[in-house]
Amino acid sequence: MDRRLFLSALAAGLTGLQARRGAWAAPLVGPLRILAPAPRGSGSDQTARAFADGLDIAGLVGMPDVVNEANALAGFDSFSETDRGRADIVMVAGLGMVGALIVGRSRRDLGAVTPIARLITEYEAIAVPAASPLRSLEALVTTLTRDPATVRWFGGVAGGTDHVLAALVAKAAGVPLGRVVYHGTPGGMGSVEQAMATDGGCVVAGWSEIEPQVAAGRLRPLAISAAQRIPGVNVPTLIEQGIRVDLSMWRGLFAPPQITEDERRRLIALTDDLVATAGWKAKLFQRNWTSSYLSGEAFGVFVRDETRRMRETLGALGLA
Repeated sequence: MDRRLFLSALAAGLTGLQARRGAWAAPLVGPLRILAPAPRGSGSDQTARAFADGLDIAGLVGMPDVVNEANALAGFDSFSETDRGRADIVMVAGLGMVGALIVGRSRRDLGAVTPIARLITEYEAIAVPAASPLRSLEALVTTLTRDPATVRWFGGVAGGTDHVLAALVAKAAGVPLGRVVYHGTPGGMGSVEQAMATDGGCVVAGWSEIEPQVAAGRLRPLAISAAQRIPGVNVPTLIEQGIRVDLSMWRGLFAPPQITEDERRRLIALTDDLVATAGWKAKLFQRNWTSSYLSGEAFGVFVRDETRRMRETLGALGLA
């Protein structure tokens, strides 16, 4: 490209970015807060804090407050009711929330709030304590088929992606789902400690949550739920080990219901700007997250399709 054309295009891009920043800084919106409907350290919390940090580093918004609500359903209810019409708070939620709302028999689903953008996708991992006699996925499946009660799964809330993966693996192994022993906790917090204190303990969680425990030598990863191996992650997939299951977990950004169309457009512009920054791309690399950015109405359609798919999956698994 001609140098003058390049500089002209760059200047135009910066002007547009500054215009959007100026619009965002208008008093109509005010300081931004980010709700993570999960405990500190969970996948949703990690995503919320990466989003907040990315906004601050890029100079798009001063460092937003991240607010945790350990009870996902209570957090969602407050966001969809109490925060109605507010444009100064957003929520990070994903496929796990979709399932939790279904299994929890909530009166609402994610269609009750305002979709802004899908931010990331990551994959689930299955791991056991380093001292576990289950040295491989094959050993885990053999034990599971012989006596399902001797394998105790620990992960996030009932109906979430952790629970769904455990059920899908059991189903693929021919194990009756009524015999699967699953212990769910908000955000999966405490699941590693519980698994380490339990004979036959097995942890299911997003790779970004498990990886630090693997690096510390506390957990041994047995499989990851990607369709193909993830670059930089030396863990075999379920598929290559004979379990025909792959499951991805997305997380995105939502605003409360009844914000104005102008407020919705400005939030979308904000996320558009963020995901283009080098800082955000670095965070994806650090966490082994996959960029799956999708904003606006297309994201709304995606959420509706995912809710329908999750209802069908949970129904078929006998979990809803």
